[in-house]
Amino acid sequence: TVSVLYWRGEVGEEMKQTASISPTRPRDNTNETELEKMLEEQLAELSEGKLAPAAPGNDSEEEQGSDTAEVRKKVFPCVDIERERHSFSSYLKKTTICNKGRLSDNGYWSPDPADEAPYHQLDVGSPLTLGGIAVKGSNTLKYHISKLKLTYSTTGRTWHSVPGEYTVDGESCSGEGNPKPFLIPTPAFRCRYVRVHPLEWKGYACLRVGVLMEERDAWEYERSLGQRVMVAELHEHRKREKGYFTVIEELKKTVAEVEVDLSLQQTQARTREELSSLRERQLLNEVEDLKTQISEHKQARAHLHSLLENTQSHLHLSREELSLKNTLTDIRERNRTPSPSPRRGDPITPSSDVVQLQRKLEEATQHKQMLLRDMRLLRSDLEYAHEEKKKAREDADLYQSLLIKQ
Repeated sequence: TVSVLYWRGEVGEEMKQTASISPTRPRDNTNETELEKMLEEQLAELSEGKLAPAAPGNDSEEEQGSDTAEVRKKVFPCVDIERERHSFSSYLKKTTICNKGRLSDNGYWSPDPADEAPYHQLDVGSPLTLGGIAVKGSNTLKYHISKLKLTYSTTGRTWHSVPGEYTVDGESCSGEGNPKPFLIPTPAFRCRYVRVHPLEWKGYACLRVGVLMEERDAWEYERSLGQRVMVAELHEHRKREKGYFTVIEELKKTVAEVEVDLSLQQTQARTREELSSLRERQLLNEVEDLKTQISEHKQARAHLHSLLENTQSHLHLSREELSLKNTLTDIRERNRTPSPSPRRGDPITPSSDVVQLQRKLEEATQHKQMLLRDMRLLRSDLEYAHEEKKKAREDADLYQSLLIKQ
């Protein structure tokens, strides 16, 4: 914003060392009482007499139209150029506050000690009429500039020097807090770029710079600055709006992805429920099968018991057969005694006891064969029953583990 500091000088001749305060309302938050005191001190140092305050840019028609008026006086407000328009030949890289050059900055500009021709450059944006500069030192009285010179250019390629070298009261515009700027009036010149070249300094060359700009150009500069700020805010708003649209699109994508994930989760849950119900039905079927197998095993066991009883009966018959064999053997032994040999042609008739014993022997042999066959069948049935029982136990254990997991 434009400050209420003004320098009233003359165009075309050597400027008188005078200054005044604009009666217009201040356009920033600077205390007007402090500015009045400051300007009174500047007036005491720079001028022998005092000029009555006048409205900036409102020269009387008599003064503008008089042929006797030698020069037309103008007012030069102090303008604090925005930070983006400050540039430097170099700066001290020991700290982070040595690359700031506005009057309102907490830091300051200090060149690199290795820089043989340091300068602080300001760009006012377009060719404007300037009438000097305003400077401040560092935040301490130890470091400030005591002498400088100015150069200016319209294109940035060809540079012209402002006549003379200017002495700066560095201690009055340095120190903690918000020190007063030191005004350096010069003959009016029109340019876009201004360079401040430090010549002599105390400690380090520390500097903060503003320009004294013709009032009409100052108000035009302020208006263009406001427009630039509005354009920058508009671009920023559009960028934020674009960012918001991007965020909205990302949120839509995220919502779509979340919906897809939810649908997938629901589908997976339904699938798990269906699988669980299917598995439960399968387990129930397996249980029924196991029950059927258990009943079959019970029937097989009953059959095995009946076979066992038959085997025992067959064993009893085998014992009877053995006893019959022993009896037959005894009879044969008894029949070995000599007897009259039959005559030729007489029929041989076996005794009834022998016939009965032979018949019983044949029946016992048949029973023995049947017993052996039944014993083989019983052995195979027992092995099959053991295997089925083992399988039934394994299926029962599996079913129990599945029920525990379910």
